[in-house]
Amino acid sequence: LYRWGFPINWWQVLDDPAGTPESIASIKLPPLVMDKQRLWSESLESSSSRLVDSYHDLLGDRLEGPDNKWESRIDLRSLEWFSDHRVRNSCVLPAAAMLEIATAAARQLNDEFPISLERFRLLHPCLLSEERPKRVQTGFSSDRRRLTLSSAAVDASDWNTLATVDVSS
Repeated sequence: LYRWGFPINWWQVLDDPAGTPESIASIKLPPLVMDKQRLWSESLESSSSRLVDSYHDLLGDRLEGPDNKWESRIDLRSLEWFSDHRVRNSCVLPAAAMLEIATAAARQLNDEFPISLERFRLLHPCLLSEERPKRVQTGFSSDRRRLTLSSAAVDASDWNTLATVDVSS
């Protein structure tokens, strides 16, 4: 009835015609037992991507382990705007994208204070092609306060260091 616009006289329901707030505070509710049994199964990858606070497309997923590492997949079929960035007719991951990845990683490491990226060093280009997507891995060395970006083909395990940048707050 309330949903259809009829008012509810809560004081009458509570059996308190005077309408004192003390009567509301004295209502005893039955205890509610919380059953924490999981009723579905979910992979670690699914739950980590679903429950992450701040996901960044270029930074990718945080890798399991003691180190601070992230990995993303750069595929020109899904990230079409990268195909416009060409150097000598080769498609290259822009340095601005690498700085965006580094900024996102630094924000995930320290979201409370302003961050500063210093001494960005571009070591090797990341050549992109539609036939072979790349994996870009970002790692943070806490003792040197340095982020390192590396790349490898999706089906390969030989990593090539792309860039390094120092992080300060």
